[in-house]
Amino acid sequence: AEKAHAAWQERLRERERELDMAKHEYEDISNVEPHADEEENLEAEHKQLAHIQEIANSLGIVWTSLYEEDGGVSKLEKAAAALSDAARWDEKLKEATEQALLALDLVNSIEGTVQMDTSADPQRLAEIEARLSDLARLKRRYAPTIAEVCQYQLQLEVRINELENAENTSSHLLEELEKSKEAYDTYSAK
Repeated sequence: AEKAHAAWQERLRERERELDMAKHEYEDISNVEPHADEEENLEAEHKQLAHIQEIANSLGIVWTSLYEEDGGVSKLEKAAAALSDAARWDEKLKEATEQALLALDLVNSIEGTVQMDTSADPQRLAEIEARLSDLARLKRRYAPTIAEVCQYQLQLEVRINELENAENTSSHLLEELEKSKEAYDTYSAK
């Protein structure tokens, strides 16, 4: 009975260690609060913010080429107007005129994109880098992707509940065992 009791105590200690580890890992993941789809968006934003000057330079060239005096847009507008004039006398040119006007609309829609905010935000860049670092740490420790880390966190939650309930059951069984042992000792003493 003593051997069985000692083995039982060892299993309880082992279960307690597993519970502590599961709670620690669960808390570690919970502190970061990862979302399965956030990493891709953060990486895209990081790439943009980290290269904002290069983007601004390229967009400046686009702007100059398209919108400054005698730039691409004014030339396209002149060409579309001339094509439209010619299409009045030749049916075949109507489709070409429609396509040219669609292309011109497309080029004009670029204007809003070119004028996007290209100011750098070092604080936001630092926040993104810190967040990506936290996510990378979770992936190193628990799973290859953030989606799998989130899944692992759910598994930990289930395991913690199982171990806590097992602990309650074990405590109850241990109390019953002690009562039975006392009753046996009392009975055998008679």
